[in-house]
Amino acid sequence: MYVDVSAYNGLLRSIDYMLDAGNITPIMHDLIVEAIRNTYGFRQKDRNAAMNAFDVQKVIFNPPATIVFWGDGTKTIVLTMSGESFDMYHGFTAALAKKVYGNSTRVRKIVHSFEDSYHKNLEKKREADKNEQRN
Repeated sequence: MYVDVSAYNGLLRSIDYMLDAGNITPIMHDLIVEAIRNTYGFRQKDRNAAMNAFDVQKVIFNPPATIVFWGDGTKTIVLTMSGESFDMYHGFTAALAKKVYGNSTRVRKIVHSFEDSYHKNLEKKREADKNEQRN
């Protein structure tokens, strides 16, 4: 379900206002807020856990490997492909992509899904350059 975060926050502010105005008791406030969070999937504990999963605790660069330890207690290991030079930035970003998408195969499929449009645009640009040089 798509939830507009600003509308969600506005709803919570309205509930807070009702409490401040004395229209509801603190217990009613807490129950309403919890019901809203449960309905829309914005449980603070879940949100914090999701954000902590991507907190970087430690990174070890040990060519050809990059090892990233995450806030949720997991680690991601990526290796430089043979024939490529080791690069810390590329190692970290590859580990992050692998963490987000679960495995390197999914990342590769996403990249390859846009490969055809890249090549088509590149070919159009080359054709336009050739036509411009002719004129």
